[in-house]
Amino acid sequence: MMISIDEIKLRFIEVDKVFSILYPGEMISLYTAGGIGCIMNNASIRPTMDFDFIDLNYSAKYSRALNVLGDYDFIDIEFSAIDPDFMTRTKVFYSGESITVYYLSPEDLIAMKLNRYSEIDKGDIEKLISISDPKLLEKVMINAHTSLSYEPAKVLYKKRMDNLMNEYKEVFRDV
Repeated sequence: MMISIDEIKLRFIEVDKVFSILYPGEMISLYTAGGIGCIMNNASIRPTMDFDFIDLNYSAKYSRALNVLGDYDFIDIEFSAIDPDFMTRTKVFYSGESITVYYLSPEDLIAMKLNRYSEIDKGDIEKLISISDPKLLEKVMINAHTSLSYEPAKVLYKKRMDNLMNEYKEVFRDV
């Protein structure tokens, strides 16, 4: 199980080495989400065993290098609510010879966690909300909601967004 920033960085160093050997001269940018994104934001100490990345239509060949990470998943932005401007708020976690790894803002992570909204997600949100900007969070959630094209998912996301804002009324009171 992975719990430390140092362990995460070591995994990306290994991926960078493999990527450089397999695909010399190529560069890839990875955008982390999920539990790893929470750890990178110093908003979680819960162990997580997988890496979640936002799927930006990467070439399937890159999976050979990414397998060094162990378990990893790609989040399909066609079916998940995510603010289309998420990249403007990311920060660099690791930059090597062939890969650059970014992590999402607390606001973008919260908006994405509303897609599933499990008990684990609710725990992560509780930690993330304390380091988020409420006005920005509301904007990001609205943009993420708007990005959904599948109407039943849109309705469910709106309900979850309303529940979150109601549960954290004190956070959103000045918004």
